[in-house]
Amino acid sequence: MQHLLGADRVREPAGAERLAALTVVEPRSEAEIAELVRKCESDRLTLAPINTGRLLATIRREPVVVGVALNRMAPVTAYEPDDMTITVQAGATLEAVNGCCAGRQQWLPADPPSPRSTTVGAMVAAARSGPFRLAEGSVRDLVIGIRFVGRTGRIVHGGGRVVKNVAGYDLMRVMTGSLGTLGVIT
Repeated sequence: MQHLLGADRVREPAGAERLAALTVVEPRSEAEIAELVRKCESDRLTLAPINTGRLLATIRREPVVVGVALNRMAPVTAYEPDDMTITVQAGATLEAVNGCCAGRQQWLPADPPSPRSTTVGAMVAAARSGPFRLAEGSVRDLVIGIRFVGRTGRIVHGGGRVVKNVAGYDLMRVMTGSLGTLGVIT
């Protein structure tokens, strides 16, 4: 993996990650994830996205060989306060997203446990909402567009940046709660 991403982005798992993965990689882009998926498929290595590894460790019997940590993919890429839409990479934490929106008195109405460490990708992949879902809807209801790296390293996108732009297969609902089994949400 070091030859694909560099030695500084391949590391030993820490904490709960040890129960989820044997090696942790930290890609910076979708292209790197796509290359990683292709390499793991050709070498027949198990791969799964991880946040802190807590959930993955509870649903798998044994750790995956390669855990993909998306913490280096964290920026907000677009924020349209008038449209009340925000586009973020999967490694952005809920706290960072809400911090970006706070100046306009806006926030993402989701309240999973540990907003400081819960990334948007993990929140969507695990469908982690919290009590606000009763009034504001679940995470599944909030996502209007999604990008992920699927099988063979293919980059897939569904939906759009505004509600009226959304047509075709509802990939957002399929990916929400998929726990990384269908692809790595980016």
